[in-house]
Amino acid sequence: MQSAARIPDLLLTKVVTANGKSKSAKIVQYSEILLGLPYGSITYSQDFSQFNRVEDLLSFIASSEFRYKFDKFDCVTYVETVLALAISGDIDVSSDGKRDEFIKVFEDNLKKIRYRNSQDAYLYRNHFTSIDWIPNNSWLLQDISNEITEWPVQAKCLIKKDTWLLKQAPINDFISRFINEQKQKIITDITEIVTSDHYGYKETPSVVPYIRLVDYLQDPAVYEQRLPYVAIINIVRPAWDLEAIIGTQLNISHQGILVKDNDGYIKMRHASTTGLKLVVETPLFDYLEAFKESTTIKGFNILA
Repeated sequence: MQSAARIPDLLLTKVVTANGKSKSAKIVQYSEILLGLPYGSITYSQDFSQFNRVEDLLSFIASSEFRYKFDKFDCVTYVETVLALAISGDIDVSSDGKRDEFIKVFEDNLKKIRYRNSQDAYLYRNHFTSIDWIPNNSWLLQDISNEITEWPVQAKCLIKKDTWLLKQAPINDFISRFINEQKQKIITDITEIVTSDHYGYKETPSVVPYIRLVDYLQDPAVYEQRLPYVAIINIVRPAWDLEAIIGTQLNISHQGILVKDNDGYIKMRHASTTGLKLVVETPLFDYLEAFKESTTIKGFNILA
């Protein structure tokens, strides 16, 4: 499926300035270029009323989705986009052909990061950070949380991928068209298909190592010294109970990019859902200190 948007020419001219730099340096530069853009997610525009059979609906969403935009990001698409740009090599904008070649490499890398085995469709997307996104991107990033702290701990939860999927559009919209026994049969049929080994939407235990918030806040300088020049941060909420809302527990709720400045201070760049709802940069300490009284946020996980 064709992507919904190419890389804007203005952005490409900025991407050129990172040519020859290391992957980490490119992550720093690209994540800065995207600061100030609005928060937003890419949603389906497809009319699913055309589907009357479960098989037809699932066949469609298992075969088409890949889109990306450069005018808005959520926390995960921001990280994915920066990483894909950073590993796509240098760009030559001297001709349309060279420009298109870079875009093709970028799109392939984005698919590899965003989807299981690069299968660019909704049902194969790395929806859950802890059990999909992190393990499926082990070719690119390694979990170093236990190397940062002297007191490693784990956030556990049970992720119910099947009940979560039933609450997501377009599947929930499809189910809502039916009533009573017919609706229950539709739910049973969908569950039987998506929990198969092929799709893998099953109940899955999740265990994520993390650095405790209380430990970091007691001695932030020590922890920031241990953090690398560039890293991915995942905000951890052990056994965060959202079953009534989205059908499952979670243990990771947010993602961003950490960048260490020349003075050794760590800045967090992320697509924020609060305030002006923009891609912003915040000192890591300031961001985390705001959650010191949180009953659910207990720490953070680090990938590098």
